[in-house]
Amino acid sequence: MLADVQQKLDNALPLVEQAKAALDKLSIDDFRVLKALNNPPEDVKEVFFAVQNLLCGIEEQVPTTKNGKLNVKDYAESWKISQKLMQNPKNFMETLLGYGQYVETLKVNSNNFKAIEQIVDKDTFNAESIAGKSTVAAGLCDWVVNINKYYNVVVQVDPLRKAVASA
Repeated sequence: MLADVQQKLDNALPLVEQAKAALDKLSIDDFRVLKALNNPPEDVKEVFFAVQNLLCGIEEQVPTTKNGKLNVKDYAESWKISQKLMQNPKNFMETLLGYGQYVETLKVNSNNFKAIEQIVDKDTFNAESIAGKSTVAAGLCDWVVNINKYYNVVVQVDPLRKAVASA
């Protein structure tokens, strides 16, 4: 059983690598261009909204309720937070690149992923659909999709891992 649990986790690791690879394609100049937009397309705002939901409790610039949920009223307010996150693209990217560790150790509130379920289930929420609007948003969209898949595997495997440990 332990080997089966480890195999499932090992099979999921490429999802983290795919998420990181999506970010590797982005440049600081791309962030600067996007940050300058006062009103980007709704799809771009939605991607950043999803990212912010995932960063609740992880990134201090993301406003979070006492219950650990994103504390913004709409995409317009969320976009202002996004612009703040993009002020230092290097730090923003480092936070995203290290996010897999939070998932692996289950230090991410499950509400973060519940909040994006409807977004990631949309047929149009993929890098290809977003790419024509923003390369940054496309990369972040790809990151969201892959880190979400990874989280789902980790959550399924964790009870098995605990059962093996206690056996």
